[in-house]
Amino acid sequence: MERRIATAVLALAIVFGVTGSADAAAGDELLARLQPTADINDFAELLSPADEETLENRCRQLREKTGAQLAVVVLKSLEGGQIDDFGEKLFRKWGIGQADRNNGVLLLVAIKDRKARIEVGYDLEPVLPDALAGRILNEQLFPQFKAGRYFAGLQSAVNR
Repeated sequence: MERRIATAVLALAIVFGVTGSADAAAGDELLARLQPTADINDFAELLSPADEETLENRCRQLREKTGAQLAVVVLKSLEGGQIDDFGEKLFRKWGIGQADRNNGVLLLVAIKDRKARIEVGYDLEPVLPDALAGRILNEQLFPQFKAGRYFAGLQSAVNR
């Protein structure tokens, strides 16, 4: 009996370990391909140039007023990766915010996966805690996205 339980536990560990490795590998491949072009990075090509300009201006205003950097990344898909893990890695790789102050914010959206995340640098966590980040996604971004209004959702979240 104990041998069967041990075998079952080992099998589950292998299955979940392989799945987790595959997710990480998929996310790492996507991460390696992405290069920032500005504060607004619409890799899903959902926004018009005017929409991107509007969001860029808001990010610039925020940086000038507070010193914090807000980056927005819109992807078609995470290609099998997990949004939490991918967001954290992207935040670090791109060095969002000032390194000495760790004052960056990343708004990451994966359209086909229907996932979004706000990654916050440690210096801004008192101002933008996880609960508030979740409310911004649930009250500002997701309702607009569900209606197909991607720019309105991003603008509402960025202006919050």
